Amino acid sequence: MMEEIWKDIPGYEGRYQASVFGYIRSKNRIVKKGKKRVDTSIKGVIIAPYIPEDGYLRVSLYKNGHKRNEKVHSLVARTFIPNPENKKIVNHIDENKLNNTVENLEWMTNSENVNYGTRVQRLKEKYGYRIKRISPSRKEEYYSSLHDVEEKTGIPRQSVSYAIKHHTKLKGFEWEVVN
Repeated sequence: MMEEIWKDIPGYEGRYQASVFGYIRSKNRIVKKGKKRVDTSIKGVIIAPYIPEDGYLRVSLYKNGHKRNEKVHSLVARTFIPNPENKKIVNHIDENKLNNTVENLEWMTNSENVNYGTRVQRLKEKYGYRIKRISPSRKEEYYSSLHDVEEKTGIPRQSVSYAIKHHTKLKGFEWEVVN
């Protein structure tokens, strides 16, 4: 079992720390408050994250009087995971945006991330459509996209798109979009 380790977050040294378990906390510190600028002790606490529409946990951090809403997985990766190739994207290995443990994060390029895991298939299922090809004998074949048709049949996807849009036959086949 992994031991909890806290380290200062780069860029927020002395103010905020990240944990290998994916938590973010403020540190105990002395701040000047009020008109007389009296030294006041502030106790550090674990910061409660929030989840905006994109589904990634975020926390609000303050530096030099400015608030920044930071993604928790990015803070954890910057703190604990070396990035010698200076890759820009932090990937969730198990594809769960809420699992921000060090063991579940890795640096990637944008192209590596776009093609990672089941993302492409999930996007096809969520936003995609299927293409149905009907032979003269009424046999039906299904394809997951126009690109899939082109890849498997050699027929240009633009030609298939035209046949679907104009309800014309192409290579002796009828073509339809199905949900």
